[in-house]
Amino acid sequence: MIAILIFLSFLLSSALAGTILNRMVVEFPARQKIGYVAYANYTRAADLGNGLWFYPFLAIGSLLLELAALAFWLFDALPPRLVTPIGAAVLFSAGVMVITAVAAPLMLRVGKTDVAQEVTSLLDRFVRVNYIRTVFIWLQWFALLWATNRIASS
Repeated sequence: MIAILIFLSFLLSSALAGTILNRMVVEFPARQKIGYVAYANYTRAADLGNGLWFYPFLAIGSLLLELAALAFWLFDALPPRLVTPIGAAVLFSAGVMVITAVAAPLMLRVGKTDVAQEVTSLLDRFVRVNYIRTVFIWLQWFALLWATNRIASS
């Protein structure tokens, strides 16, 4: 059961890590080439469209699965070799949630304005916050990879 929880969390985390990497390398730089208002229109359709359920599903789903796996520790059912990587994954996932609490209001404000100067400021702040979120997402992914490797090697 623990292995399944960790594996499913790793799958969700992998999707989230790939998504944020794509955003940082491909999408965010595009805002400077196509213009901030055009990029804001894209984010309204994407982030404030399907992104409203897709990104939280990946991040919250992964965290809940990690917490479920860590809960086995309370019942002495989590092997000691998994406590550290799962605990680390939970901490990094919590970091993702905290940073998201800063980023989400910025994106929601982008959805409510067409003033170019305001859009530019909001998007630049959103991207800066996402640099931090990217670090937490990838640290979470590495912690889950570590846990997955420990499962596979036992």
